[in-house]
Amino acid sequence: MFYMDITTYEDAYLKTRRGLGKRKRRINLFKINNNASILDYGCGDGLDLIAFHELGYKNVIGIDNSSNLLAKINGHKIVLTDAHNTGFKGNIFDVVFINSVIHHLNVIKSLQEIKRILKKNGGILCIIEQRDSILRKIFDLITFSPLSSIHGILKNRRIALTEEYEIYKEWLRLGKKISTCAVRYDSTNTKENNFEVQLYKKGPIGVYIKAVSRG
Repeated sequence: MFYMDITTYEDAYLKTRRGLGKRKRRINLFKINNNASILDYGCGDGLDLIAFHELGYKNVIGIDNSSNLLAKINGHKIVLTDAHNTGFKGNIFDVVFINSVIHHLNVIKSLQEIKRILKKNGGILCIIEQRDSILRKIFDLITFSPLSSIHGILKNRRIALTEEYEIYKEWLRLGKKISTCAVRYDSTNTKENNFEVQLYKKGPIGVYIKAVSRG
């Protein structure tokens, strides 16, 4: 539910986006095969699609539910669709890549749909998400301080975060617990619901997870 005009939110969101260099480094963490069929789940304005292309990936498609954001994308395969019901056939993607999107959605429904469209044996789920770290708490505190009014990125982050604050805080509080319903988030390669975690890497304010479907 949006309390402000959706265009105001999306404009602020776009001005907080990180550059291609960092996106490429994050993608490289997952060691994805260059020939893989990849779904960029919640591609927004397409920065990760550009990053994948510049890294040499040819078979990538992006989905989002915002026609305004998708309209900013040129030269890449995109589909306007519902994240909880994508309309794709089951068992078709080698990789589903999600960059800081799943906390906006119904986590359980999203992961159920991802499991449906991901290849059943060997399909790879790559997740980049928020982490409730001390640095993030400081970053949030600064974002909502008077300093944000004189710093462009912080000002726009404050606008975007104010709109999604309830779901953002709920993700930080329960995100890890909720997500274990579909993927076990730990570093012990424990199998749960047919996924095996191969990477669990904590960053200063985020976390990176790679989980492989095991049939």
